Amino acid sequence: MPPDTSPSPPSLAEHGPAGDAARPADRRHLAGGALSSATAQAATIVAATIASVVLARVVGPSGNGTVALAGSLTNIVAQVFALGLSTGVTYIIGAGRWAPLAAQRTIQRCGAVMALGGMAVATALYALAGDVLLEGLERSVLVAAIVAVPFVISWTLSVAVALAQDRYELYGSMFVLQAVVMLIGIAALVGPYGAEGAVWAITASHVLTAFCALVLVRRGSRPDPPGAGAGARVRLRETLRFGLQTWVAELLALVAYRFDLFILNAYASTASVGLYSVAVSVTALAWVLPSSLQAVLVPRAAQLSASGTEAAEGDVLAQRAVRHTLILLLPTAIVLALLLIVVIPLLYGDRFEETVGLGLLLLPGALALALTKVLTGVIIGRGFPRYSMITTLIITPATVAAYFVLIKAEQATGAALATTGSYAGSMVLSLYFFLRVTRLPVLSLLPRREDLGAYSQAFGALGHYARHRLPGGRG
Repeated sequence: MPPDTSPSPPSLAEHGPAGDAARPADRRHLAGGALSSATAQAATIVAATIASVVLARVVGPSGNGTVALAGSLTNIVAQVFALGLSTGVTYIIGAGRWAPLAAQRTIQRCGAVMALGGMAVATALYALAGDVLLEGLERSVLVAAIVAVPFVISWTLSVAVALAQDRYELYGSMFVLQAVVMLIGIAALVGPYGAEGAVWAITASHVLTAFCALVLVRRGSRPDPPGAGAGARVRLRETLRFGLQTWVAELLALVAYRFDLFILNAYASTASVGLYSVAVSVTALAWVLPSSLQAVLVPRAAQLSASGTEAAEGDVLAQRAVRHTLILLLPTAIVLALLLIVVIPLLYGDRFEETVGLGLLLLPGALALALTKVLTGVIIGRGFPRYSMITTLIITPATVAAYFVLIKAEQATGAALATTGSYAGSMVLSLYFFLRVTRLPVLSLLPRREDLGAYSQAFGALGHYARHRLPGGRG
């Protein structure tokens, strides 16, 4: 349902610094935000890929599988127990309904409590089912994975506050920082300490990122208006109410998209998990720009919806996001196919030959999910997170059933087939709900000549910048 717009506390959309951020005159260009986010996500994936190459060469597929399982456990627990708070706070601050610093203080305290719950549940899960879903994961590795949970929640909440204020550089830089520190730590620790050292390096990267994000978000935010913290409980409830709808969708999607590693680990070897995880990591490059667009679309669509007078601008925003995503799918597919066929054998060696076939099976689904992310960003930003929840309520049971059937029969190949089918189903349903929310004609989403022309203009502007601003330029 649409967000509650009934007046209660003073409207920050009309008064004070938080409201200023929602005004059209103060908005930053969305393309800049998408570029910053895309650069950050690309850096994260590239760092993760380099780290996996190092792991593959030092500890082999089995060690790579151990690190993949530990990382997935950290991310799953953090996402489950964050309760959608990051999406909710991005929407509420973006709509001008909560002052950023007041929101940051409240959600960090709330996030710490939720993280403690997550750590306790993860420990209990290991005690009850560690010999099945977490087979091969030693206790010391589990400890490292669980310790990372509160820090992951902390820095993801901080960057959500930054994103809601259009502080794109800070948002992106925290992802880059985590990726770079992780890569350095793995390179330093995997040799003497193996896979366990790599997992602790990842944990250390989250600790440092959380600390830096806390300091920088507070340092760069404008002061809150007087009395901004008075309605903290009301705003937290409002944020959780919105976020919980996206959380259900995210939680079910997480089960659908990441539970495959644990089911595969139950039916096959840790080495098979390592081979499959590399294929997943490479094809995830298809999501870089779409995920970036999704991240910046939510607060921008919320701003436009809050204004109530800019429906036409919101429609143009949605159309352009979908068109440009469609344009980029073909070159993305070509690049990823070349990476799988040519680069993977060179970097990883003969032991990872099976990864090529798995990646090609995952590729169509990854492209479908790329479009889904943009469609979902518009849907949530328009105030309809329940449609994402409905999509995952439909897709997840079918996906999990397919995992058990296909993985048992075909192991990693079955996991790839089930995942691709899940991504494709999500795309179809997301497109249906996107059209229902926006009421845009389907043909208006197809790329046009002027959309292609935008790329030549962008490259021209980039060349002009390089000539006149960068060292060695003619300017």
